[in-house]
Amino acid sequence: MENSPWSQTIFETREQVVDFLDIMLRHKFFHRAKKVVVTEEELNKLRGLKKKGKDCCKEERKCLEKEKDCIEIEGKDKDDDNNREKETKKKPKVRLEMHMEQYFSDCNDAYVWIYEPIPVYYWFFGTLVVLGAIGVCLFPLWPLTIRHGVYYLSVAAAGFFLFILALAVLRIIVFCAIWVLTFGRHHLWLLPNLAEDVSFFASFWPLYQYDYYGPGYETKSKKKKRKKDKDSDGEDTCITHRHDQ
Repeated sequence: MENSPWSQTIFETREQVVDFLDIMLRHKFFHRAKKVVVTEEELNKLRGLKKKGKDCCKEERKCLEKEKDCIEIEGKDKDDDNNREKETKKKPKVRLEMHMEQYFSDCNDAYVWIYEPIPVYYWFFGTLVVLGAIGVCLFPLWPLTIRHGVYYLSVAAAGFFLFILALAVLRIIVFCAIWVLTFGRHHLWLLPNLAEDVSFFASFWPLYQYDYYGPGYETKSKKKKRKKDKDSDGEDTCITHRHDQ
């Protein structure tokens, strides 16, 4: 065991370790942080955002996760000379923030390790992309039947793409023609969800959408709005009645 290479170390003094860690900090392996005491207002805010769940937006979720990861509870042991018992005293919750002065010192400062491992599926899909690119470059060496199949698939994909473009142009032409002939009173859209950010099958449903903006449109819209308000008020009263029970 004396001749084992694992029994040897490259550091002989504590100062050498400090210098090496300072070099690692300058190369962004970790950074120096400062402890900021979290107030009760911030804690209540974090708890309120946590209760919202799905209602809070993605940015609030990211901020909540970052602050939640940074908050830590530290305990310290206090010796009792009379009873010789150890009692744990909780320190106030703190949040770690990046320090303005970045250097390593041999003290009790807080340091945050910066480690972002590359997921395994990144390597998997990256390998597939490389192999796919090599396979495309070797297309002339493929068997004749496979090349014919790829050719027919490419023709079918191009035809489907042209079909979608033709539908998009046709729906605009139909809309403009009806709008001009009726002086803007009738709006007819064929496949209204074709250009919307929806799923593939939802893009082709419904088949059409018709709206009327002629005389009497405002009164109808007001009636629909009143009816909708009444329905919503009825639902609210039912809910409150159930809660009262």
